Amino acid sequence: MYYVTTAARIKRVLGALLRGSLFIFCSLTSLGAGVQLSWNASTASNVVGYNVYYGTGSHSYQTMIPAGNNLSASISGLNDGMTYYFAVTAVDAFAVESDFSSEFA
Repeated sequence: MYYVTTAARIKRVLGALLRGSLFIFCSLTSLGAGVQLSWNASTASNVVGYNVYYGTGSHSYQTMIPAGNNLSASISGLNDGMTYYFAVTAVDAFAVESDFSSEFA
């Protein structure tokens, strides 16, 4: 039998609340071998920051960059000619992350 702890329930509820409020509009600006990402703030009042994820496979992110409470991030060191996929999550004070935003490449 599987029992869910109170902490797990709280994380699930907070994650659902964050997920429902994270509508990210992201723009990419090329910086040579890097990009400048920007997104709209989450509408959830308990969001304290954002994490940016990226990788070379769709929905397979090898790298996470904490963006703090910034609504943009610069990512450098990318290989020219390679496709990268990006997504953002919102994070609350308990370090619970929302689901990934829509992916962009």
